[in-house]
Amino acid sequence: MERVLARTAISVVFLVFLSSIEVQGRNSHFSSPDHLVSDGSVTNDGAKQGNKTGSSILQLKGLDSSEEQCEHMYGFLPCSESVFGHLFLIIVYEYLLYHGETYLLSGGGRIFEILGTGFFGASAFPVIAQLPESLILLVTGLFSSDEGAQENVLTGVGMVAGSTIFNLTLLWGTCLFLGRQVFVNKTNSIPVSDPSAESQQKKPPSLLSGYGVTSDAETSFTAKIMLVSVVPFIIILAPKIFNVSYNSRAYNIDILVTLFALIVLLLAYFSYQFSHSSIQDRRLDYLKVEHQTHVLAVINHVQEYVPERLLDDHGAPNEDAISRLFQKLDKDGDQQLSHAELTELFNRIKLSKSVLSREKVMENILNELDHDGNEQISLTEFMKTVKHWLHTTMCAVDEPASHSHDPGQPIKHLDEVDRSARAWGKAIFLLVVGIVMLAVLAEPLIHSVQKFATSADIPSFYVAFVLVPLATSARTAISAIRAVRDKIPKNTRLTFSEIYDGVFMNNVLGFSVLLSVVYFRGLVWHFSAEVMIVVIVCSVMGLIASFISRFPVWIMFIAYSLYPLSLIIVYLVDDYFWLP
Repeated sequence: MERVLARTAISVVFLVFLSSIEVQGRNSHFSSPDHLVSDGSVTNDGAKQGNKTGSSILQLKGLDSSEEQCEHMYGFLPCSESVFGHLFLIIVYEYLLYHGETYLLSGGGRIFEILGTGFFGASAFPVIAQLPESLILLVTGLFSSDEGAQENVLTGVGMVAGSTIFNLTLLWGTCLFLGRQVFVNKTNSIPVSDPSAESQQKKPPSLLSGYGVTSDAETSFTAKIMLVSVVPFIIILAPKIFNVSYNSRAYNIDILVTLFALIVLLLAYFSYQFSHSSIQDRRLDYLKVEHQTHVLAVINHVQEYVPERLLDDHGAPNEDAISRLFQKLDKDGDQQLSHAELTELFNRIKLSKSVLSREKVMENILNELDHDGNEQISLTEFMKTVKHWLHTTMCAVDEPASHSHDPGQPIKHLDEVDRSARAWGKAIFLLVVGIVMLAVLAEPLIHSVQKFATSADIPSFYVAFVLVPLATSARTAISAIRAVRDKIPKNTRLTFSEIYDGVFMNNVLGFSVLLSVVYFRGLVWHFSAEVMIVVIVCSVMGLIASFISRFPVWIMFIAYSLYPLSLIIVYLVDDYFWLP
């Protein structure tokens, strides 16, 4: 994390450095034809070029002081007046916002792990996960003129709708493909004694129908909750279906009713999560998915050092095998494993790519082994940590779908969570840094999006729909892809649950902020087509997960096709059918 903070700090300093550099030019006022300055174009009439002397002057293009100068946000951020310049600034701001979101979620996740399930996990953490977009909407909606706020709301609708549809289409389909496994049909198993049946059984399954992801009851329930989030959208669409004018008092009342419905839905969701800690447990498990994959890689590697399995026939840790593993790794025989001995071992382990560097991952694992921090791991410390690792990885890989007792649930070790003042300080620091970065960079990003849209002659909704979610949903997408690529069934199911849960919060919280800005600032709501595509995509993808327990790979094409279809629907419906 320190390395990431350093990279971001360097990026900000470089950005400020660029903004402080000025390149200025001046018009040439020489009257002699021997002192012409040319940019390659020939001008015969000096008076037509604005030369006060009336002589033939060739001036450098773009350096006339009468031209409009671009506006520096906050007085120091860089600015541009070209299409590619605006696009470059969008990329820079999105890069910085991605890191801001990373710090925010890291800080919130640390606090969640320290406090465990309860009020924070039920309400505060879900809000923190969706805070990037909410902060952008609040900052740009409240601190701008009425005319600017109306345009910002259009951009905000594109951002919220784009995030929802991106997660349910492109991200959902990608997770299905990367997390796919061979479907096993136990009910139609073929007897091995039949030679023809045996050859048929060995026939490789079809990629589109024989591979996919198996869902669970929790994911199905989360998808149904997400479906409920479209009910307020239907309320706000109803007046326009009956040709009620956007500017009418009836539509303003409908906006207020929709806002009330969204707030009630959000509070009911928090209350339900607070009373059902199992939902929070799954979210905590998802936060630890990346760490579990690294631990699994370590266990698979060290298993090669002892002939016995680290887990016995009953699935319990084999203490004798763990003890022999300790003796095997203790090369100097001092009954202690030094950090140097373990580092040499870990350097041979192949780890999956992580947001953390390899050195930081290894440091975290060493810290888990070294309970007292003396850089020497005793047999007791080694035994306790490895047994804990075996429990957690066994639950992640071999979780029985039909079991409700301990083997099917992750083993909780809240007593091992670092609750020191240093841990609290680091978590709060990351949280504050993330919030500050998001709040400061929100308006510049939206400003650049709108400038780019104007320069490219594209409605800002489409630009926000496509580009802004790349920053606000990047962290979510990267975490989801890392969770499913190891093809661990439990992690894949947790990922799909998180996608649906995130979409619910994005819909309810994002549109609550948008409608609040519209209502309390007296703006006009004319985004029926944009809301309609959210209803369509959420309904299709929500129904799939609500009533289907297995997702074959071919469903991926349905998810992918909904993304461009959404843009087409907005283009056709918005201007041609639902005019204000």
